[in-house]
Amino acid sequence: MIEFCTFRRMVLFIIGLIVTSLVVLAIESFLTPSNGKYPEHPGGQGENTSSAPCWQNEDYVVKQHCAPCSEFEKQAKFIRL
Repeated sequence: MIEFCTFRRMVLFIIGLIVTSLVVLAIESFLTPSNGKYPEHPGGQGENTSSAPCWQNEDYVVKQHCAPCSEFEKQAKFIRL
């Protein structure tokens, strides 16, 4: 089937597909509701109002202290958490 299409028809078809995709994306972004129905994640970028890094503002607990890697972990380059 593709052997019977001329080069011009294939180029026009590809251009048509690209234009159709762009139109669909534009319509989708226009019709997507932005009325607060989908709020931001609570831990998102919007909440951090200070300029200090999070580890200075939040409490944290060390679950396990560092230990030397075993030979297997060194060869596998795996760090156990």
